[in-house]
Amino acid sequence: MLRVTYNIMFDEYSSNPNSDVFVNISAGSSEYAAASIISAMMFPTSIPFSVSTEKYHVPTKFYLDGNVPVGLAAEVHLPKVVTRYDIEPPDKILVLGLSVLNTLTVDYRAPKGPEVIERLKKNGIWFRKNSSGPRSDAVYYHRDFVKKWERVGWVYRDDHEKRFYLTDRGKMILNTFYLTEQNNLIM
Repeated sequence: MLRVTYNIMFDEYSSNPNSDVFVNISAGSSEYAAASIISAMMFPTSIPFSVSTEKYHVPTKFYLDGNVPVGLAAEVHLPKVVTRYDIEPPDKILVLGLSVLNTLTVDYRAPKGPEVIERLKKNGIWFRKNSSGPRSDAVYYHRDFVKKWERVGWVYRDDHEKRFYLTDRGKMILNTFYLTEQNNLIM
């Protein structure tokens, strides 16, 4: 559910950065409520709010007023804005770089660093403009990507192969954030 709510908001703000996105956290399932409040906290200009019910329809067979669906709430209180606690989404470049690593992993065999570096450059994710060759590129790849992925628990190193593989947490990050951008990567 977090993937859905986050990407709806991400796409909305990508197409119109000045949007007013109101997020009703009191509607839907508990999974939706949790995902929507977390997503809302990742976008500083979103407006999460809650609406509580003042009076319910009883019995529940009265979901319709004539032919108009009315649900369980007969009357509601005024909406209340939820206090914000900003949450930083994962770094976009790190997520897109992780997507490159994941895409190049074939038949459960992770790619070597130079393959990943080449694809990062091809996709404009490599931000080191001047390098003095493959050796320095390898150092920067480990410094700018691998060490950061390891620190947040997105990859682990297989000591026998000396290659990096995604953890379950890394896979979850890829399945949740920046899906549109991931789909636009050149593979």
